[in-house]
Amino acid sequence: MTSTQDVQVFISVKNLGDDGMPTPDSEIARELHSELQSRGLVSFLSLVSLEAMGTAEYKGTIDDALDHADVLVAVGTTPENLASRWVRYEWDSFFNDIISGVKPEGKVFSLISGFEPIKLPRALRQNQTFEYANSGIDYVCNFLTNALELRQAIRDRDDADDLRLK
Repeated sequence: MTSTQDVQVFISVKNLGDDGMPTPDSEIARELHSELQSRGLVSFLSLVSLEAMGTAEYKGTIDDALDHADVLVAVGTTPENLASRWVRYEWDSFFNDIISGVKPEGKVFSLISGFEPIKLPRALRQNQTFEYANSGIDYVCNFLTNALELRQAIRDRDDADDLRLK
């Protein structure tokens, strides 16, 4: 990835635990990112994408990816990881863009493992949740692919309607 302008899916995850070691969340997120990329979707996962882009301006680049993404997937193995400072910043700001009309068609999904969906932070409970053990990455990617294709078809139709009106 050389730019955030084509990002379709933003993957929000707590990368490191308090011990400085990668979280189980980050392994699930890497698996999701890899599968989305193999399907031709452009996803942003900070621990992979920032390095690939060679940027040191993390916050600005993350904000830019959030601005361009159509979908955010919050990945977590504990409610605490999903409520951690930077993960919460990502999904909360994406929600704010949806609510304020900046991203009226934006979608937020959760991919969780190891806890019940009722334990999700309130805002994340209101949207589609995938349980990693039950759904698996393939199902989640099929769902996201179909959702993005539908969004593109609606955009194409709206663009065609706009051209006819001119």
